[in-house]
Amino acid sequence: LALALALALALALALALANHTAYGLATTLYTRDIVKSDKYACKLKARIVAVNAYFGGKISTPFGGLKASGFGGHNNSIHAHQQSTDAKTIWFDLCG
Repeated sequence: LALALALALALALALALANHTAYGLATTLYTRDIVKSDKYACKLKARIVAVNAYFGGKISTPFGGLKASGFGGHNNSIHAHQQSTDAKTIWFDLCG
């Protein structure tokens, strides 16, 4: 398991660093600006995006990677049979 951490002062640089990987299963976005977080989450090239939280999906949550993560399809949920879709899960913690 490889973990890369980078500190970026500019949003564009942070998104570029996060998206510059061969993998795209899941990522986490930590921000104080919850209003803009959905815009940032949509720009991240990962199938699952958690915002200010660890992804705590259930069996009904679409799960599967982009790029070199997995086979590119969805496991779990009603989306499992829709292999040609491009669904994204964005997980928010608004309490913490």
